[in-house]
Amino acid sequence: MDIPEEPMTGKLMIENMQESREEVIEGPREMIDATQAAALLNVSYMTVTNLAKKGLIKGEHNGFAWSFVKSDIENITKEEPEFLRKIWKHSKSITRGNKYDEDIVKDHKVFIHIRKAEKIINLSRTTLTVYAKKGLIRNLKERGKDFYISMEHMEELKASPPDWLKKSWRYFNNGKET
Repeated sequence: MDIPEEPMTGKLMIENMQESREEVIEGPREMIDATQAAALLNVSYMTVTNLAKKGLIKGEHNGFAWSFVKSDIENITKEEPEFLRKIWKHSKSITRGNKYDEDIVKDHKVFIHIRKAEKIINLSRTTLTVYAKKGLIRNLKERGKDFYISMEHMEELKASPPDWLKKSWRYFNNGKET
């Protein structure tokens, strides 16, 4: 049986009780990862991790990844501290208005960035890239190595998915029908 060398008394005991009471009152906190925090703060993933390392935003690092309390990050965006306003002034740190948000219009057809397409069609970027390279998905290859997928084609695929797409969905949903 482990007996603490010094029992908690006085001020330390009251502080621990206060912390426990606050946890009970607030209830469970919604945790988010660094990517989600970056989206809320309108900065890059690397900026969020650097801010957390410097202690400018509160976060926990488990040795592999950062996690943040969503309400803490939301409060920071409302308060707009000076360090965050300075970051927002430098456009390369901001994810809002980046190339992923821009659509390309070519020959009266709209093409969306592959990152947007993956959310619409519920497939990973890697899978979409493979299908685009095979010619199964109409796409544009512009701006470096990024793929832009035809929005019209995305809608067609969702409305009447071909067998190869149904097979991918089943695979990614562990064999369950979507």
